[in-house]
Amino acid sequence: MDIVININNQTNGRDKLARLAQYTSRLVWHQLEQRNADKYSIDRLKSLESNLSSFRKDLDDVWTFAIQR
Repeated sequence: MDIVININNQTNGRDKLARLAQYTSRLVWHQLEQRNADKYSIDRLKSLESNLSSFRKDLDDVWTFAIQR
């Protein structure tokens, strides 16, 4: 658990953890669609994936702004 905390304390680490969660949610969403799971679960995972994508874009914008200063 300490490794996850140390990685999360770095900007690149946050992006990597968010990317891992984003791609995992996309994989699970795809698997649920293949197995004809209920639409509510699939929609929740799609929403999670979208929110993580937005978070990563915002994190990148903040990082770019910080470098330019």
